[in-house]
Amino acid sequence: MWTALRSGAEQSSPRSSSGRVCALSLVVAAALLLLGFIIGWFTKPTDEVTATSSHEKVKKAFMAEMKAENIKQFL
Repeated sequence: MWTALRSGAEQSSPRSSSGRVCALSLVVAAALLLLGFIIGWFTKPTDEVTATSSHEKVKKAFMAEMKAENIKQFL
């Protein structure tokens, strides 16, 4: 009976509109995160080869130190 008295121009309850705003903001945040990931993926620096080679040198030096004799000295 009460639904017949409401006009069609009235908005629904404020609770449902705030839920829509929350859902819309989550969708926008997820879209921006995805867009940032895609931009970061395609704009990676191309000079990573030099960084990798220095990393490999440090890794080899570290692994050379990881011997049983060297570990026993620290115990």
